[in-house]
Amino acid sequence: MWGERRGHPGSRHFTASLRSVTSTRSSAGAGELPGAGKMEPEAGDHGPAFHSRSGEMKLRKRKSTLYVNTQEKRSRRRGDNYGFLTWEWTERLRGYTYPLIFASIYKILHLLGKDSVQLLIWIPRLAQALLSAVADVKLYSLMKQVGNQEVARWVFFCQLCSWFTWYCCTRTLTNTMETTLTAIALFYYPLEGSRSMNSVKYSLLVAFACIVRPTALIPWMPLLFRHFYREQRKLHLILHPFLPVGFITFSLSLIIDRTFFGQWTLVQFNFLKFNVLQNLGTFYGSHPWHWYFSQGFPVVLGTHLPFFIHGCFLAPRRLHILLLTVLWTVLVYSHVHCPLSMRFLQCPPDLTGKTQYLDEADMFYLNPLSWLQQEFRSNASLPSHLVTFSVLEKEIRAFLTSGSYERTAIFFHTHWPEGRTGSHIHVYERRLMGRVNTRGN
Repeated sequence: MWGERRGHPGSRHFTASLRSVTSTRSSAGAGELPGAGKMEPEAGDHGPAFHSRSGEMKLRKRKSTLYVNTQEKRSRRRGDNYGFLTWEWTERLRGYTYPLIFASIYKILHLLGKDSVQLLIWIPRLAQALLSAVADVKLYSLMKQVGNQEVARWVFFCQLCSWFTWYCCTRTLTNTMETTLTAIALFYYPLEGSRSMNSVKYSLLVAFACIVRPTALIPWMPLLFRHFYREQRKLHLILHPFLPVGFITFSLSLIIDRTFFGQWTLVQFNFLKFNVLQNLGTFYGSHPWHWYFSQGFPVVLGTHLPFFIHGCFLAPRRLHILLLTVLWTVLVYSHVHCPLSMRFLQCPPDLTGKTQYLDEADMFYLNPLSWLQQEFRSNASLPSHLVTFSVLEKEIRAFLTSGSYERTAIFFHTHWPEGRTGSHIHVYERRLMGRVNTRGN
């Protein structure tokens, strides 16, 4: 009987892996569709970045891109024209609800006069870490209810030993928030043996997770259908918790996006249209159908993989719904695909339907030297800094020499460079008359 064998560590990995599955498809990178809240690439992933500056910066005098006065009629509510919005925002594939949380933190720090660089960096991470800690405690409490003290301890141990949890739990990514909300919502979900069931609380958390990241609905679909199927008062379930919660959260998201986009915008529909109806996510490449099974999921589980497989066979029947949720999610994702003036090479997908489409990054790499010379024809337009991959240094050496650029920093990137990327990232700074040039765009 499972009750006699559940002291074995392998039986705990079945449940502990559920929290990881909500981030599996995003962590691997290429399997994630753009515009779906994926982990953002760092500057330089698509080519060089250009940076110009005009004097020293004072962070306290900046206005957040989100908490600027809503009466200011500025495009996308960007105060002082500070910040850089990628094409996903101009196409309205992302919503402002989740960033608003951290913008509110920045605003509070600003009002208190404590918006120093270190606090701006660390406070959001600490806030996310606190939420992740709450999710860990809820997971432990849930396993204590549906199992026993020993099972709960092993689940908690597996969670704390997960390299992926340590890597992501403090990062302010939509993936992280989705995982956190999913773990907390499971605590209130009506699992057999659970003593903390609350349909309103769990549906509210699920709704908010879907607002933050629409793909959060995928792992919850089998759980929601199970709840509806087993509920005797089905009409009451729909009219009491589901519809009111859905209406309130959806309306709140709609109002927030209306405030910052300046017009009524249904971000969730734009996301569905882009990734599913138009299938434009394939512009960034695709993987074979088995990728999540053969690479994505095993990498996230790491050394827990054999124990997870063993735990699947030992898990009691009443927890098979969690295994179904894991398999369903993996299957679906296997088939769905200071004011600084800065500029990055753009690589948006073809939104116009043109044949032989080339984005800006493609045109740059056809002839990097010619592109730079045409883009920055006068000395006044030259940026103060250039950030490129190391493989470009020889090709653009003439531009670097004529523009008086010196390499001032080198950062390691990868042991296995391929294509446009290099093993290192180079930072060049323009120097004139023995000092840094502060002019430029």
